[in-house]
Amino acid sequence: MKATLLPRLALALLFSGCGKDDTPPPASPTHHLEARITGTDLTGMDATVEVWRDYPLLDRLYLEALPTSVGKTIDLGTHGNKAMVSGVIRFFAVAPGSSTEPRPTTNLKLELLADGRVIETTVLNQAKTGFKVSTSPVLAGQASIETAKL
Repeated sequence: MKATLLPRLALALLFSGCGKDDTPPPASPTHHLEARITGTDLTGMDATVEVWRDYPLLDRLYLEALPTSVGKTIDLGTHGNKAMVSGVIRFFAVAPGSSTEPRPTTNLKLELLADGRVIETTVLNQAKTGFKVSTSPVLAGQASIETAKL
């Protein structure tokens, strides 16, 4: 009886560790996000920029009424692999029925960056058209990043 029990016990101990991986699972990737805002000849446009996190929690990250010209990069922090961050630039003075119009030299651009790379851009200018640009209720352009898609 002992003769058959010992080999079985040895085999059980030998194979009991099989299939187990003692290495910890890889950490969820994170991404460093930024918003780059550049603009010229913004006088009279009532220009603003707003950036917020949509997911996992709705949270405003940045809001500013812009001066006549702007050139800055805003650090939005490090976010996990399931974050959604959006930004919008607006000309509050440019609305249906308003006589205020962007001039040929008026230009406002919002670029959302992840890990130093531009992911999405929107631009407001005299054309009043472009990627995610709308004219109602005011002239506005939106950009977004979903970190899960990076």
